[in-house]
Amino acid sequence: MRTLFKGTVVHGQNGNTYKIIKLISQGTGQGDIYKVINARKEVFAFKLFHSGTKDFNQRLIERLMRRGQVCEAFVTPLDIVEVDDRIGYIMEYIGLEYVSAAVLCNGIEKNGIIVNLPWGLKLALLARIVESFIILSNANLGIIDIKFDNIKLDLNNCQIKILDTDTIIHVNDKASVRGTVSFMPPDVMTKRKAPDKDNDSFAIPTIIFMSLYGSHPLDGKRRLLPCNENIDMYLFGTHPVYVFNPTDSSNRPLPQDEFGRNQQQTIDKHKKYPDYLKKAMEAVFVDGLYDSRKRPSMSDWLDILERLYNDSFVCENCGEEHFLDTKDKICGVCKQELLKPIFIQSDKAVPLFNGMTIYSDDIWATTAHYEVFKVVPTKYDGRMGLQLMILDRANLKLAGGDVKTFVNGEAIPIFLDSEIEIESHNIKFI
Repeated sequence: MRTLFKGTVVHGQNGNTYKIIKLISQGTGQGDIYKVINARKEVFAFKLFHSGTKDFNQRLIERLMRRGQVCEAFVTPLDIVEVDDRIGYIMEYIGLEYVSAAVLCNGIEKNGIIVNLPWGLKLALLARIVESFIILSNANLGIIDIKFDNIKLDLNNCQIKILDTDTIIHVNDKASVRGTVSFMPPDVMTKRKAPDKDNDSFAIPTIIFMSLYGSHPLDGKRRLLPCNENIDMYLFGTHPVYVFNPTDSSNRPLPQDEFGRNQQQTIDKHKKYPDYLKKAMEAVFVDGLYDSRKRPSMSDWLDILERLYNDSFVCENCGEEHFLDTKDKICGVCKQELLKPIFIQSDKAVPLFNGMTIYSDDIWATTAHYEVFKVVPTKYDGRMGLQLMILDRANLKLAGGDVKTFVNGEAIPIFLDSEIEIESHNIKFI
């Protein structure tokens, strides 16, 4: 199988021509990926399959093109190209502003050091991924082979792109791939079960666990045990044990091992993460390890991610996540004083963070959704305040009985013993 050189022209079955600009990746997955341009100088990516018969790949891509794009996150075939009796397809080109989703787990380089993504951004990106899979699942489709490598993230705009979508199948279709080691269910890895859309209900929680905990949910101290088979097959296929299995401690994370892995972060995070997250992980990696019906749905995962966001705050010094019910006074990471956020309370309670926008349905029992406040610094000795975003006036009632009126655009200073009257609602600080 020859590599296509820069300047090579290939022809699409829809009549377009494409010129090879450069090879993007070689030998990954099922084929090579090239950057190409068409006659109108529009940039695309071109995947040329290594394997599979010409007729099979032709039918596969035609079916995907007829089905269309599930949602904007999924990068799908736009045109079919034949080269040297091999089939490939043209798709959207993903620019350098996108990075591998592995940064959710491994962090990203900043000023020469590796730092974790901000907690809120990490949860938002995971929610974007889950939202895309809700749409996929609702269409009775599954991608079968999903992992960090085929998800790309635009960190500046909180957007995602999902690649290698030629593995998407309908529930009644036969999958052309099994999945990726450590992201496919154990019974699929051992070939006791054929791959199907339930692969996704195992892979997405694996991605969420690795993003939040920093390690794999089935990869603990059992890696150090002698075994007579491939260690990955042992851990993820024939002898899988969840690292926090409530009745089997044989695969707990190790603070340090001979492979240089430090899983102390995993241990520390598990201690402080809320029970509803722990129970959801057990539902996948204990109860649902071999029974997909016991795993949370994609909608359940979206609810969990949103709840994590609402129930958490970050250390002002280092950015480490903490939860509102914590009794800790000191951040376990940077050892600095841990300052919990102030809340506003009306029908609902909402923690306040600098720069956040508070919407009507965040604080009131309503289906209406519009901006009410934005948390900003005020002119009062750097005190934080609520910038009024609606046209109605707001009255601030101080503890001594004085009342001050604020209009749209003005910032209401935050005093714990004060109260705001707005739109027939009373708002307190707690």
